[in-house]
Amino acid sequence: MITLSLTAKKEIAKSLNKLRIKVPMLPWRFVDKHFYLPPESSGISGRWTSYPYQRGIINLCAGTAAYKVVFFKPRRAGFTKIISAITV
Repeated sequence: MITLSLTAKKEIAKSLNKLRIKVPMLPWRFVDKHFYLPPESSGISGRWTSYPYQRGIINLCAGTAAYKVVFFKPRRAGFTKIISAITV
């Protein structure tokens, strides 16, 4: 059995931490964190908060898996702002 000193254990832990993979942020969370609605072109200005149905659209459009997205939208779905947010 090998016993390691406390310093050696700390060095091993520090080295192994460098191998961790950082999970990328989901596109809708990135948009919620960094996108703001300007007062000039929005009815309500301020920080963007996506609704649950908008999150799927943002993830689909911002990802690379989809070649073409066809979206039949009702009124007031926030489609223009979604497109603005994912092209930033």
